[in-house]
Amino acid sequence: MENRFTAKNYYQLSRVYLENTKKKRISSGNYYSFLIVRVGNCFFYNEEKEHGSKEYAIWHCGPNDLILIKPKETIQLQCRNSQHPAELLWIQYSEDLLLELSEEGTNLQQSMKVVPFSCISVSTDGGTASILKNLFTRLEQSEQEKEEFAAALFEQSMLSLMIVIILRAWICAEFEKTRKGHRQFVLDDLFAYIHRHITEDLSLERLEKVFFVSRYHICREFKKQTGQTLHSYITKNRLRMCKKYILEGIPITEVYKMAGFGGYNHLFRAFKKEYGMTPKEYYKSHMTP
Repeated sequence: MENRFTAKNYYQLSRVYLENTKKKRISSGNYYSFLIVRVGNCFFYNEEKEHGSKEYAIWHCGPNDLILIKPKETIQLQCRNSQHPAELLWIQYSEDLLLELSEEGTNLQQSMKVVPFSCISVSTDGGTASILKNLFTRLEQSEQEKEEFAAALFEQSMLSLMIVIILRAWICAEFEKTRKGHRQFVLDDLFAYIHRHITEDLSLERLEKVFFVSRYHICREFKKQTGQTLHSYITKNRLRMCKKYILEGIPITEVYKMAGFGGYNHLFRAFKKEYGMTPKEYYKSHMTP
C-alpha cells in the first residue's frame, strides 16, 4: 500500500487483483474506502448482524461500478469468473483529509456520514468512471511529480474532484427514489429495492418491514399493476442471473447461492418449471458444439 501525506496518513492508494475465484479480504481500518472496478466482474459481501442473527448482503459488480466501505468495516471480495481476472482501484480517505478538502457550505466529512450504508455498490456511466480512473492514475504518478509547479495544490485538487464525483454518485443513487414520492412506491421503490437486493432475503416479512406497508397490500398492488405475482417476478429475475452464471462456468452448487435461492432443490424445481430443463441440461445444451 502506498501512503500519501505520511505525517498525517491522509490517503492511501493500491490496486486489487482478483483471480481464480479466490477471496480477498478488504478492511477499511480508519479510512473511508472507495473501490472502482477497472476490469472484470466480481462480487462482495460483508457480515451484518441483525437481531442476534447473521445476514450476508451480496453485491455484484462489473466494470465502472463503485464500492463504498465505511471505517471499521471489512468485506470479502471474489472474482465471478475464474477465467477472467478482475482489477479494482482502491483509494482510502482519512477523516482529516475530508475535513481539509472541505470548504464553507460543503463539509465532506459530514456528507460521508449521511450516506446510510456501511458498504454498498452503485453503477456509474462510462464518462464518470473514466474520469475517476484517470484521476487515480495521476495520483499514483504524483510521487514522481513532487518537484513540478504547484504539485501539492494539483494533488489536493485531484483528491477533491474525486471525492465529489464519488459522493454525487452515491447521493443520486440513494435519494432518487425518495424524490419520487410514496404514491409511486410499487412501481418505483419496490422494483428498485428488489433489483438492489435480489440475492438477499426478499420475503414478504422483510418487505413489510422495509416499506411499512402490509404484505397483503404489497402483493395486491404488485399483481394489479404488473399482471404477475411478486414471487414470480423475483424468481424469474433470479433465474436469469442463474443462466448467466451457468454459462460463465460457475459451478451450479455455487450458482444457487449467488442468485439468492435458499437451496439447490429450490433452484432445480424453479429452473425446470420455467425453462423445461434442469440447470445441468441447460449448461450442456449451450456447451455442445
